[in-house]
Amino acid sequence: MDTVKQVERPRSRVANWALVVLFLAAIWTPLAMNALGVRTLRLDENRVRAARPRLEFDRAALATFPARFEAYFNDSFGLRDQLIRWNNLVLVKALGVSSSPDVWLGRDGWLYLTSGWSAEDYRRCLPFSKDELEAWKTALEVKRDWLASRGIRYLPVVAPNKHSIYPEYMPGTVRPLHRETRLDQLRRYLRNHSDVTLLDLREPLLKSKSSALLYLRRDTHWNARGAMVGYQAIIAELGRWFPGLHAAPVSAFRSVRIRKSTDLSLMLGLGEAMTEAETIYEPIGGRKARSVDPGPAGRETREAREKPPWVSECDGPGLPRAVVFGDSFFGPMHVYFAEHFARCYAVWHTPFDLQIIEQEHPQVVIEEFVERKLYDPPFVPVALKAPVRRDRPGETQRALASKRGEPAEDRRSR
Repeated sequence: MDTVKQVERPRSRVANWALVVLFLAAIWTPLAMNALGVRTLRLDENRVRAARPRLEFDRAALATFPARFEAYFNDSFGLRDQLIRWNNLVLVKALGVSSSPDVWLGRDGWLYLTSGWSAEDYRRCLPFSKDELEAWKTALEVKRDWLASRGIRYLPVVAPNKHSIYPEYMPGTVRPLHRETRLDQLRRYLRNHSDVTLLDLREPLLKSKSSALLYLRRDTHWNARGAMVGYQAIIAELGRWFPGLHAAPVSAFRSVRIRKSTDLSLMLGLGEAMTEAETIYEPIGGRKARSVDPGPAGRETREAREKPPWVSECDGPGLPRAVVFGDSFFGPMHVYFAEHFARCYAVWHTPFDLQIIEQEHPQVVIEEFVERKLYDPPFVPVALKAPVRRDRPGETQRALASKRGEPAEDRRSR
């Protein structure tokens, strides 16, 4: 027995010292890396990290210094990003648990956004009220009529949520509560109570999904092929007003394979670990449109400086001018659109801006927004909120067609 104890005691002492050394290393290694400025990995978290605060000797600055320093330290201590990456990999890859409340883990590696009304839209748990439907109808008509009084066409376009096109990969634990979505409700309401045109891109995308993948599996958005389907549907709709417009077929483009980080994998903290392959399209004959400077008006606001307008010009007889108020779904479409307009002024995440319209003198204004935006109140510029004379259904469009010498149409939401 004494021999056993004599053998065990040194081993126990070695284990204890090893534990102490590991503990001290765990405590001091991040601090040492901070002091030396060593970085092994930097996560792209789609946000601005807290900056190192300056120590200023006045009462107000000293009072807030501890909180500001804590925010900085929490964002920058050594091995922070690597530890977060390891934690997220274990959660997502090993345990099948999302590392972000904003992301659902779907079937077969698909990811879905839950924030920004996406979860509510899939569950269909917040249908439109009658007042909300009327507010959306009025907003669309007021903008349409203001533009029509200036000889300008108006086309509002809805880009579908990812789950509207690929519901089959959603988590099996989530189920819709109602048959109709908000977009279904709005389309039905407009058919029964208005003559305003609303282009719903779900139908062309659903028709095309059997021939190609249209959305990125790990991103909120459609891929380049989905954007092309959306572009072709919009140009076909505009062709009813501008007969010279014809969308280019897929055969007019050559495909290029790339790998890219995706927004949902970034939300999971796994941007570099979960990249995705995508095919993008380049015109075989080269691009006719050229990018141009947006001018001072395109750089005045903070939004314009952070997300400058996409402005392009293209030579060609009889090409119309366009203004587009779009979101991140329009970005991949702009390279296709630019080929069809003498000038296309596309604005990122900017509401219906009367000043831009007056500045650009377009023949058509396109307002594109993602389907989940139907949960927000519709935007109407303050200048248009005064009562507007309501014509009989179809009267505004017939007057505009007459002004342009076109055949009159009485068309409703598509």
